[in-house]
Amino acid sequence: MQNFIVKPDYTINLMQPERHFKFLGNEIISTEISIVIVLLLFLMMEITYQIIFESTVMVLSHIFYFPIIIVSFLYPKRGILISTMIAALYLVLIYILVAPEFLGVVSATMQFYVYVSVSVIVSIISGRIRSDRARFKSIFDYSEEGICVVDGETGRITEMNRKFADILKDWGFSEPVDNVAVLCGGDLECRQFLDKIISDGSLENHEMEVHSPDKRTNYALISASRVPNDTVVMTFTDITEGKLSADKIIQLNESLEEANKEANLYIDILAHDINNANTAAQGFAELLQETVSEDDRPYFEKMLAGIKQSSNIISKVIKIRDIHDDNEPPGPYSPDVSIMNAAEKLDLKVNYEPCGHMVIAGSFLDDLFFYLFENSISYTKKDPVIKIMSEERDGFVDFSITDNGPGIPDSKKSSLFLRFMPGGNSRKGRGLGLPVCWLIADHYGGDITAENVNPDNYKDGLKIVLRLKKA
Repeated sequence: MQNFIVKPDYTINLMQPERHFKFLGNEIISTEISIVIVLLLFLMMEITYQIIFESTVMVLSHIFYFPIIIVSFLYPKRGILISTMIAALYLVLIYILVAPEFLGVVSATMQFYVYVSVSVIVSIISGRIRSDRARFKSIFDYSEEGICVVDGETGRITEMNRKFADILKDWGFSEPVDNVAVLCGGDLECRQFLDKIISDGSLENHEMEVHSPDKRTNYALISASRVPNDTVVMTFTDITEGKLSADKIIQLNESLEEANKEANLYIDILAHDINNANTAAQGFAELLQETVSEDDRPYFEKMLAGIKQSSNIISKVIKIRDIHDDNEPPGPYSPDVSIMNAAEKLDLKVNYEPCGHMVIAGSFLDDLFFYLFENSISYTKKDPVIKIMSEERDGFVDFSITDNGPGIPDSKKSSLFLRFMPGGNSRKGRGLGLPVCWLIADHYGGDITAENVNPDNYKDGLKIVLRLKKA
């Protein structure tokens, strides 16, 4: 493959406006010189023609077309007036040369109207062209995407809009970028890139990695189309910030996954090794229960309660992980069945009249009522009395669970469910039971709160209000 050579050229670069104007100035001077050369050549031809045929009037009529057409094209609005003055000058000259010859005067007058008509037509065409060009330039320059026009053979950037210049500036290109090879990473890579666009005709959503002069890595999403003469129009979208954010999110997700694996490892150790040790200790302790003296029995019972509490905490920690890992979609569940199952596990008699409602829940609904009843038992000295009332309200079913325990001061109610609530403090609360209840209720789109049985005296007992969506 041939080497890709970057050739010096005038490139419109909006980061350096003076270079842009220099290019436009050179273009205008080049156009004016071309017009002068054409006029001189035509004048020489007409002079030669006059020498041969001696027809001065014909020579003059031909010469006047050039300034009329040029002025009308370059100045569409004023061109007609200027052209009319030029045509009038021609008419005066002819009157001087041919008067009083009638046919010559009539011919010159008709020629005058021809000049004006040509001027009007050229001015209209020029106005349309300029209007379309201005509309295109407006769209081109003020597009929200970076756009550049590239020579498909050399890679030279012939034109770029403001957004593209801003992108280059943001990427750290303080010097003008004359060739797309600078962005592609080299001549060979650029040649392959352009060849693919030219051969395929277009390119959509191609992600390009661009290295800036200050060694930063930037990312662009490029779409390109081939137009006639192997010219390529490219659209650049700067995706650097989004790309870096996406990469950071991927890294955070990987770190989170590793942390989750590590947390699950610790929970597995709790669930198996430590829990097995607790179970063995509890079994041996129960075997020794009959041999303990009355003096040592209080210490023995505290030891046995500690072992049971440790096993209970481990069980709740495992339950918390299961709730977070639950992928089962909630569906219709019977709270009546769950209440009866929870009461049976605790060998507890509950004052409850089945409501017959179905709520949106899942397999953890039994656990929710189990932990609520367990909490009531834990803080009731003897003969716990648990009463449950249900009420349908606004698409929810509210369950009021009351007990005859000592109640809780209002200042402490706000900390009952805090451990897993947003902003909660894991070091506060009365244990894991009620926070796990909130976690389960929230998992099913419900809520749970604590109130007093007697609004005037919290010592008359605690009322837990559980709200679940009605199925």
